[in-house]
Amino acid sequence: MSIETISRLEAYVQAVPKIELHVHIEGTLESAQMFCIGQRNQIRFDGTPETHRKISVEGEAVEALCSEACIVLREQQDFYDLMYAYLKRATIDNVYAAEIFFDPYLHRRRNVPIHAVLQGFRDAIVTGYNHFNIRGALIMHISHLSPLDVALQMLDEARNYIVGVAVDSNYPGYSSIYKRVKELGGLKIATHFTSSSSSHVAHGFCSCSTEEDELSLPSHGRPVNIDPLTSLSSGALKSCLERGDAEVTVSSSYPAFTGHYLTSALLQASKMAALTEKDVHALCCNALRASFLTLQERENYMQHVRHTNVAMGCTVPPKSVTVFGSRATQPGTPDYQAAEEVGRQFSSHGFKLITGGYSGIMEAASKGAVEVGNGACCRDGGNSAGVAVGILSPRVFPDAPLFGNVYNSHNVIARSLLDRFWMYIKDSEYFIAFGGTIGTITEILVVWSVASARISHKGIPQKILLWRPHWESVIENLAKTIGISSLDTSLLVYVDSVQEAVKIIEQDFLTRSASATL
Repeated sequence: MSIETISRLEAYVQAVPKIELHVHIEGTLESAQMFCIGQRNQIRFDGTPETHRKISVEGEAVEALCSEACIVLREQQDFYDLMYAYLKRATIDNVYAAEIFFDPYLHRRRNVPIHAVLQGFRDAIVTGYNHFNIRGALIMHISHLSPLDVALQMLDEARNYIVGVAVDSNYPGYSSIYKRVKELGGLKIATHFTSSSSSHVAHGFCSCSTEEDELSLPSHGRPVNIDPLTSLSSGALKSCLERGDAEVTVSSSYPAFTGHYLTSALLQASKMAALTEKDVHALCCNALRASFLTLQERENYMQHVRHTNVAMGCTVPPKSVTVFGSRATQPGTPDYQAAEEVGRQFSSHGFKLITGGYSGIMEAASKGAVEVGNGACCRDGGNSAGVAVGILSPRVFPDAPLFGNVYNSHNVIARSLLDRFWMYIKDSEYFIAFGGTIGTITEILVVWSVASARISHKGIPQKILLWRPHWESVIENLAKTIGISSLDTSLLVYVDSVQEAVKIIEQDFLTRSASATL
């Protein structure tokens, strides 16, 4: 694998939204936080946070280190702080959702009330969603150390706080736990594998559907999580991806003790198992299918993944062009005619037209596009000829026609300006701006900001074309006045004709399509 390929893969791993399916919250207790909470609870440790923690990849050693560190967790605030710190750290890894294991018996045997554990975790998950937009959920881990009667009691106490239960595969009371989960209703159950002797899974879990499958390896189509930190696991990971005999995923497990949070774990797996962008994408899709997310959350996640795939150049960009411009432009004026020709030319090349859906420039572009659909031949045989989508915001523009201009082939309703901007960005990589006022320049600035951000993430910026007579002097003065960098101003391309715009966008689309890897 070349250095360029590795660099591109690393950029994709860092950028793609992730679902964390197997992280032990107790395993996220970093040394610095352990010392801080310990001091608050009058527990002293030798050394310093920098010298205290030993990193290990051996399962039993990690669990022992984790158990030793957790003696500082005593009060509800301690559990809140632990969860909040993990969710804050997860933003670095672009975690969209996390299904978080916790071991109540680890705390119960130290006489910590389970209510303090549960309430602290849940309060932090709520706060974490508000602060970091990460969807957190608790999975109660019943380890082989927990007596059955205690496990059943803890399950009853935790039922309203958790989405599922993960039971160690060697737990002697598995059937009783399974039966109780079914009686409670509404909870998922998973097997937590603690041995790699027969499964080639060093440390993972699988969702379960029938009691007969609980203690067996995942069969075809069932999800299994793999710890990427051993050569045994990397071999299993690659072979499972190639054969498709299990929906494998990668998670971080005990990141504070192994040194690998989710992005690092994926990068480690990519290096050890020689994964490609396609493999990493498959891991993300597997994690989604294995998760306990709702249908709406799943679709929202996939929208972000698809957008990332396009932004990183992994998939062919949407064949669509978004046109910005004033609502006040009148038919028969040069700008109106040019916008009409833009709609006509791009539609004949198979591009879908997207506009704000109202009058002026938006109407002109839609009119030109639908004329192609009403009889002109699409030059490349594409199926988007004549498609003109209007992104309408009736709550923002109550004085405008409810269903936009008469040339829109169909409309999409945006509930706010922010929704409208997001719809522009997620559905198009190509933008053309004619003259306008505050609305048009706001649209330019939003798209420009997104394009600039992509550069910093090693992505491919959108093509933003500005009609030279209207925008060149405006942008130059703005850049000079507020100090916009030359790198950012280079993201804007000024055009003087429709033919020039078509040539630039058509060539970029062909280039990106040829280099797509997914």
